[in-house]
Amino acid sequence: MTTSDFQSRFIKLLQRQLPSHTKLPDQLGALLKISPASAYRKLSGKTPFSMQELTIICKEYLISLDEAMYSDPNQVVIFKKTDEVRSLETLELYFQTTMAQLQILRNAPNATLYYAARDLPLFFFFRFPRLSAFKMLLWLKEAESDLLKRNEIFDFEKIPKSLIDMGYQLNQSYYDLPTCEIWTPRTVANVFEQVLYYYRSGLLRKEDALAVLEDVSKVIDEREMRARDNEKENHMKSELYSCDFLMMSNGALALMGDMRMAWIAYNGINFVNTTNPRFCEDYEKAFRQHANLGVLISGSAEKQRSEFFRKLREQIATMERLLNLDLSYSS
Repeated sequence: MTTSDFQSRFIKLLQRQLPSHTKLPDQLGALLKISPASAYRKLSGKTPFSMQELTIICKEYLISLDEAMYSDPNQVVIFKKTDEVRSLETLELYFQTTMAQLQILRNAPNATLYYAARDLPLFFFFRFPRLSAFKMLLWLKEAESDLLKRNEIFDFEKIPKSLIDMGYQLNQSYYDLPTCEIWTPRTVANVFEQVLYYYRSGLLRKEDALAVLEDVSKVIDEREMRARDNEKENHMKSELYSCDFLMMSNGALALMGDMRMAWIAYNGINFVNTTNPRFCEDYEKAFRQHANLGVLISGSAEKQRSEFFRKLREQIATMERLLNLDLSYSS
C-alpha cells in the first residue's frame, strides 16, 4: 500500500466519524494547531500526516489506524480493548478509561446509549457499596490478582473507598445519559449464582452474601422506579424492554448523530469497542429485533412492568431462603 492510498483511506474514515456539515479543514487545523490551508493540503493528499498527527486524530475521533490499512473495511472489524483488570491499579485505570468514554457521550448532542443486558448492566454494580465491593473482589479473584490468596475469604474492606467512590461516579455518569436497555428474567441471575457459589465454597460469609442480595434488591427497586417514570435525572429518557431471551452478548451501542460506537463485554469486566459502521449497524439491527420481540415496560405498561420485577424479586427471595438454610457451607 502506498502512502497516498493509506492517507486516502484514513481521510475517508475521518470523514465517516464527523457530521456531514463539519468544516473539516478548520476543525483539523485547530486540533493539530496548524493553519486551515495546511490542513487542507493534508486532506487533499498533497502533504502527508505525521505519525504524531495521526495519533492525535485517532484519539480525538476514535479511529482505528489499522482499519485504514485494509482494502475492504467492510470485511474487517478492528477492536480496541481495555487493559486487563488484574490489580487495584489496573481497576482504577479501567474506571478512568470508561469515565472518559462516557464523557464523550455526555458531550455529544442527542447521544443515546443502548444496552443489551444479558447480565446486569456494568454501571448498576457500582450503585451500592457492598455489591460494588463484591464484584470488584470477584473480578480480581478471577484475574488471579495478588489481592486475594487462593482460599482467602472475601473481605470487602480490601477495596479502597476511593475505588468505591469512582465506581459510584461511573454509575452517576451513566444516569446522566439517555438510555435504552433490554433485560431478561435472567439478567440478575448471574450475580445470584456467583453469590451462592462463593458462599457454598466457604469464601463468602453469610452476612456478606445477604448484604449483597440486599444491594441487588435496591438496584431492582430503583430500576423499577425509573422504568415507571421513564426518565432519569434532568428528565432524560430511561427506556426498558423485557425480553424472554437475548441471543446477543452483553454489550452496548452509542448513537451520536451519524456516529456509532459499540462495546462488547468479555472475560468479566473487560470489554472491546469499535466504531466500525457495518458492525455497529448489525448490532443496532439485532438490538431492535430483540426489542420488537420483547415488551416496552417503561412508562405506562404497569401490568407487564410489575410482573417482570415481581419475577426478579422472587429470585432474590429464593436466594435468601437458600442462604438461610445454612447447610454448614459458610465459614
